[in-house]
Amino acid sequence: MKSGIFKRTAIVASLATLGFAAHAEGFYFYALVDGGIANTKVTGGTANLGTTTEFITGGYAPTFAGIKGEKSMDGVTGGFQLEQGFLLNPSSSTSNWGYGATNSLFNRQANLFVSGNFGKVTIGTQSNIAFDSVLKVDPRAGSNFGSGLAAVSADGPLSTVDVGAISYTSPTVSNVTAGFSFVPDTVAGTNGTSNGSNNSGARAAVTYGVKGLTLTAATFENHSNGLQTQKGTVAGGAYTLGDATLKALYASEVSPTFTGLRTTGVGGSYAINAKTVLDLGSYTTTDSATSYKMNTLGLGVQYEMFKGLKAYGQVASVKNASGAATPAYKGNYDFVSYVPNQYNDKNSGLAQTAPGSIATGQTAQTINIGLLYAFF
Repeated sequence: MKSGIFKRTAIVASLATLGFAAHAEGFYFYALVDGGIANTKVTGGTANLGTTTEFITGGYAPTFAGIKGEKSMDGVTGGFQLEQGFLLNPSSSTSNWGYGATNSLFNRQANLFVSGNFGKVTIGTQSNIAFDSVLKVDPRAGSNFGSGLAAVSADGPLSTVDVGAISYTSPTVSNVTAGFSFVPDTVAGTNGTSNGSNNSGARAAVTYGVKGLTLTAATFENHSNGLQTQKGTVAGGAYTLGDATLKALYASEVSPTFTGLRTTGVGGSYAINAKTVLDLGSYTTTDSATSYKMNTLGLGVQYEMFKGLKAYGQVASVKNASGAATPAYKGNYDFVSYVPNQYNDKNSGLAQTAPGSIATGQTAQTINIGLLYAFF
């Protein structure tokens, strides 16, 4: 039946970023591996950057492996989760990439948790719950090329991982689940002053889900030296009807670069048959104060060769259509997820290894093919 592969594709996309969620007592190993080739041609503008063909880790989904252990007693479950993101083409040991810095161990998940009828409390490195809301409704499930992530988490300030966070997720009541997380200070205040929080943050998210329908909204803020330097809200929905799923995403963000960054995306996926799924997404990102504008269109196909292994292909076109008033700032045409570098980049939160970017008037067209293997 079509619905089988359709559901498995949705599950893989979710697990790629939300992590492995086992409910039975025990010890588990899991992994998701994605590798392929991407060809990007950049044209237009004042400089022709030509064509680049490169090996890509994670064209469709991040690559990681992890372990999870848990035990239950008297209705309460306690456990831990350790998860490492890695590259199939490793480079500098000090750069940031794929949901964490390469100079750290278990850069995606390193936490303890306890859960029960009261909900779930997690302490340690974990996914950003506001970013999780984006993934639930992104039309292309957060692909590296041609999705909303390049705008929301590369142009915008929303990180993918919270290091050293404390979070609470409520039990589901009347189809509603809520969550809150707090990231304590990572930098001490200046001696002799009262400058408030340093590199701390807070997030809140709520999701409503019934058969075929998911609605979600989240808010986040980050502080530096007592100032709220980064903040935003995200919202959207997904509706499944038969073999098709329609999705819509909206994000509004503020950062030192953009005072009103707006991202909208529409699209979804369709199961052609038991083994083949198409997905499509169209996105627009703008900031009126700087006349910044990026238009993105992505189309992909996944073919299940056998259970757990998929071959995929995708094409993406991203145009920097910014106005003349735009400052010297390039727009990102692909997505490199990040957490702030522990030693060198605590305040900005920007990736050390930056995504590909294009200047005003330039268009980046990417063709990406690869293999995606999920072991859960």
